[in-house]
Amino acid sequence: MDTYSQMDREISDAEAALKQAEEIYGKNHIKVSYCLDDLVRILRTRGARALDCANMEARARAIRIRCNGQQSTSSRHMGEITEAMTIASKRMRSEKRRRAILVSVCVVAIGLAIGKLVLAPSQAERTLVQKSIKNVESALPTTYVQNVVIQGKAAADSAQTANDLHNKQIESFVDQ
Repeated sequence: MDTYSQMDREISDAEAALKQAEEIYGKNHIKVSYCLDDLVRILRTRGARALDCANMEARARAIRIRCNGQQSTSSRHMGEITEAMTIASKRMRSEKRRRAILVSVCVVAIGLAIGKLVLAPSQAERTLVQKSIKNVESALPTTYVQNVVIQGKAAADSAQTANDLHNKQIESFVDQ
């Protein structure tokens, strides 16, 4: 059995155990916190669902604090709960920042690639686009798709004409 399917099975078993503990003991029982800890350990080993892990850790800690201090709700316990929630909040913000950076990098990379293809395609890229258009036409012969492909061809031809004109203007400027 490969490692990924074993890890998937471990995760699903831990999630099932958590659900069962919540149904049997209630959502705020100490045994639920142990199940949360197990699930977090498995997810962290795999390097998956970091945001969920932070939330589950905070929830498990809050459950333990409540269970340990049910008789007295001192400000120290409330401080520990607040600290746990602060840590989880910081982790969530950090994860959101990382995702935003990744999305930004992807958008810039895609924009650069599209800009390169539209503004200054090489002959090989033009040939590749034309072949791709022919492949799409042969694979999807519906009227709607054909119309979209025809419009795409017209736009590509228009961009090519503009690009050729631009290149000629640059050449004539350089030759002067």
